[in-house]
Amino acid sequence: MQIQEDQWRKLEAVIPGRRGRSGVSGKNNRLFIEAIILISEGRFCWTEIPSIYGAWNTTYMRFRRWNMSGIWGDLENAAADDPALLRLMQGVNAYSRDYQSMLEEKTRRRKYRENFSRRAGVVNPAIAAENNRPDFPGEDIEPNWVQLMGGDSPNILLK
Repeated sequence: MQIQEDQWRKLEAVIPGRRGRSGVSGKNNRLFIEAIILISEGRFCWTEIPSIYGAWNTTYMRFRRWNMSGIWGDLENAAADDPALLRLMQGVNAYSRDYQSMLEEKTRRRKYRENFSRRAGVVNPAIAAENNRPDFPGEDIEPNWVQLMGGDSPNILLK
């Protein structure tokens, strides 16, 4: 265990899902936090965490929920008077901020690709199937590669 008993008491007062409160409580919050410490230190990736910490997907989804709620910052503040615990929580909080930035960048890139595809007339087969449209946009919309090459029409190759 990375977290000592006295350190755990400081964190336990802050975490959601603790015993004695209304709502769902985590099976073992201490093991969960220790799993996140191991991941934030780079010892394991999500799918490689030992089974003692629970299913990796459950741990990952719980990390995401806590990340969106800002709980990691609260835990860092609770550990302010213990240098060793503070170092661990700062590492977790930094990892959570980096992770959130990565998710925001991924979302931004996905939206950009979707907008670009829409303007270029590229049809996503999954969206076309949902809307009962043909897989190809038709002759009135130019193929994506022609627009990328700066051509006016598909006949640019014949000139």
